[in-house]
Amino acid sequence: MKRLLITLLFLASLHLNAASPASDRYVVLISVDGLAHYYFDDPKAPMPTIRKLAAEGARAKTMRTSFPTVTWPNHTALVTGVQPWKHGVIGNDYFDRDQLKAVPYILDALFSKEELVKAPTIYDLAHEAGMKTAAICWPASRGAKSLDWTVPDVLEQGLFEQFGTPELLTEARAVGIPYEKQNEWCKKTNEGKPMRDSMYARLATLAIEKHQPQLLLLHLVTVDSAQHSYGRNSPEAYWAIHDSDSRVRDVVDAVEAAGLTDKTTFIVTADHGFITFNKQIQANVMLKKAGLITAALGNKVTERKVWCHSEGGACFVYVLDAANREALISQIKPKLLALEGV
Repeated sequence: MKRLLITLLFLASLHLNAASPASDRYVVLISVDGLAHYYFDDPKAPMPTIRKLAAEGARAKTMRTSFPTVTWPNHTALVTGVQPWKHGVIGNDYFDRDQLKAVPYILDALFSKEELVKAPTIYDLAHEAGMKTAAICWPASRGAKSLDWTVPDVLEQGLFEQFGTPELLTEARAVGIPYEKQNEWCKKTNEGKPMRDSMYARLATLAIEKHQPQLLLLHLVTVDSAQHSYGRNSPEAYWAIHDSDSRVRDVVDAVEAAGLTDKTTFIVTADHGFITFNKQIQANVMLKKAGLITAALGNKVTERKVWCHSEGGACFVYVLDAANREALISQIKPKLLALEGV
């Protein structure tokens, strides 16, 4: 059996070509959000299922994430094979120049896949080749026409049910998968993440049992959440890794129960890792001192000619004074480069 721990290079494993798609082969791609590479060789990290998959297949010891290294751009890079500047999902959110505020991509609250993703995805190609496709909680896939069975990565219950495949939700209800608690668990934030992942894994195994899609995408969220709250290498992070490994095992067991083990390639990957920091770069403070941002009492911004919008460990610099754009770029570039840590 071919089981892989690898990222990105799975297009070939689907044997997609116009002449003869391999309809008797299956690919399961599982993203464990935030599962950094350094955990794989960490004896404190309990992930026997993932290590077994690697031992029986292959392992990528290093990987290069897309930029910026946050969830929505990286997950879209995983399924398109191109960088954010090309696939279009440039961050978890972006700064709207007209509204002068951040607009979210993350959690697919506003935009559907067709509005966001500007490059072909692997599930687009698989569907076009006549294969059955499924995605459970996959970022930037809301309303994708090329997914046969799906539930979106959203918070609001209305959106979850609106963009979830009716057939899959009906089947879930019949076997007691409590998808109606999606929003309740989301509101519990970290406390609700394991319940969400359990539900997502059950939906994935249900899709395998009932429909046997040739391509299945699954996004697990608990490891990321634990590290945002408690830090990398924390007891909570190790617990979350064990929980996600158990969810991977659920999917592996479902494939075996469906009799598809010898025909299935598993790919387990992450979208990004975590590092510990003890300093923050407040680029907008420098811009305020330079007179390019004006704030009133209480630091309420009243005017901005330039604005820095953070994305993980990076930021985008927006020049909002279009008439003086080139002069402002010449002015701020050396000031930004002079900041410690840039």
